Amino acid sequence: MTPFPRRRAIAAVASLALLPGCAAYDLLFATRVAVRRIEIRVAEGINENSPVALDLVHLSGNRTLIEEVAKMTAEDWFGRKAQLRRDFRDEVDVRSWEVVPGQLLPRSWLDRPQVNRAAFLFARYRAPGPHRYRLTENETDILVVLEASGFSVTPA
Repeated sequence: MTPFPRRRAIAAVASLALLPGCAAYDLLFATRVAVRRIEIRVAEGINENSPVALDLVHLSGNRTLIEEVAKMTAEDWFGRKAQLRRDFRDEVDVRSWEVVPGQLLPRSWLDRPQVNRAAFLFARYRAPGPHRYRLTENETDILVVLEASGFSVTPA
């Protein structure tokens, strides 16, 4: 190998090392989390036999926003949701349901979220607790089961 191609190869490797910090890297390689199908089952008698609000929240790549939402309890989320949607209107996509004890919402397709770098589920129980779940890129088709003390998420 002559010196010139070797320098070019070294420069190419060096530029790849810098790539993770740039926006182009995020567009090409960042994790995408997008729930496409959901089924919701609600146990009998939960939440003192009262409805439960459930939000599926998809977020943009705004790391500060993701970190802030990741720390919220469901009560924090529901208290701040309207303001966050106003402040970050292009960075927050919310799907909301209100379910009652004993209800079954059959598996259904969801529209593709507008943003998809992170996703969370929040359930507004009367009992205290975080009632938050962070979804991964592998959780695109999910079953959500709301029980007396919290909820679970599994592949559907």
